[in-house]
Amino acid sequence: MGTAFLVALTYAFVNSMLTLSAIVFLISPGREPAASVIFTFARMGELGLASALSLLVITVVLVALGLLWALARRSTLVGVRL
Repeated sequence: MGTAFLVALTYAFVNSMLTLSAIVFLISPGREPAASVIFTFARMGELGLASALSLLVITVVLVALGLLWALARRSTLVGVRL
């Protein structure tokens, strides 16, 4: 049961990152979502910039997932079952 909850939490987190990104950029005038910038760079032939920005987004998501995993593991160790 705990594993299923963690998988569901991971799925919800990844999907919410996309939504949160869009919301943050909608609130901030003059900004574009990272996905839009990545595609623009790729269309312009700036594959190095597109790759670097993609790697940055992936790194941020992986760090956040790592923190969630650590939090879930810590809560399991102190007796709170997920």
